[in-house]
Amino acid sequence: MAVIVGLFAIHPPRFMRKRGQNESIMYNKKIAGFSSCDEYKNELTNIIGNHEAVVEQYAREIYNLAAFYYRPKRKLFKTTRSILLAGVIISALLFFITTLFF
Repeated sequence: MAVIVGLFAIHPPRFMRKRGQNESIMYNKKIAGFSSCDEYKNELTNIIGNHEAVVEQYAREIYNLAAFYYRPKRKLFKTTRSILLAGVIISALLFFITTLFF
């Protein structure tokens, strides 16, 4: 069980990390959505001219990473650790019980 949840922690399922959030232009899939390097360069040039837009795009990207990528990973890692610890404790208890009575 812990291994399966741990594997999901490496790459969380889509329902845990994608909730319809507005992506910044720094997001890799958003970058790949541009038809050419020049089109992306033009978009960056438009944004760099506006300090408020740069801060907004940066804040959006950092928030999305923290809220929709790192938080699900941490939750899955904690769940994995709890399942593994519970499994080790239960196995040790069953081992001691069987060696005492059998």
